[in-house]
Amino acid sequence: MRTPELDMQSLVERAAKRHGWRVFHQPHVAKQAEPDWLDLAILRGGKLILMELKIAPRKPTEGQLSWLREADGAIVETQLWTAASSDPL
Repeated sequence: MRTPELDMQSLVERAAKRHGWRVFHQPHVAKQAEPDWLDLAILRGGKLILMELKIAPRKPTEGQLSWLREADGAIVETQLWTAASSDPL
């Protein structure tokens, strides 16, 4: 069943793609999904935006707010790990 938030997400995804953004969405039905992970990650020209989409009266969870706060102003680093990689952390 479609919800207003899913409709909003669909609109945001289409608009982002139309403007050249790469879009990632992790379906919440995935068994390995992080329950508080945000709705969308979009990437273009070296800029990464993480977003949570809500329509009133729904509100983000504390976990979602925590992700947004911690990611705000974050420096993004990319890594490629393989089975032979040593632990870079």
